[in-house]
Amino acid sequence: MTGRGQNAHMERKTPANACCRCGATAYRPVITRDATGAMKASHVYRCVGCKLEFTDIDTWRGTPSAAPPQRVFEPSQGTEA
Repeated sequence: MTGRGQNAHMERKTPANACCRCGATAYRPVITRDATGAMKASHVYRCVGCKLEFTDIDTWRGTPSAAPPQRVFEPSQGTEA
């Protein structure tokens, strides 16, 4: 039998695949133009909620990664965080 407290706890649980800053559950690739003007993937991604830019999904999730630390970009300032 499930009690009220248990259901309330389950509702507050954050998805494993969510932004560590805003909780959004999606991100998009950042597309840039190359020297010839062609649209290319930049290998940078942007959170759909807070616009955090990152190169590693674990950075977006806020979880430790086995890979070396990746750069995090602040879109409004264009500098590393």
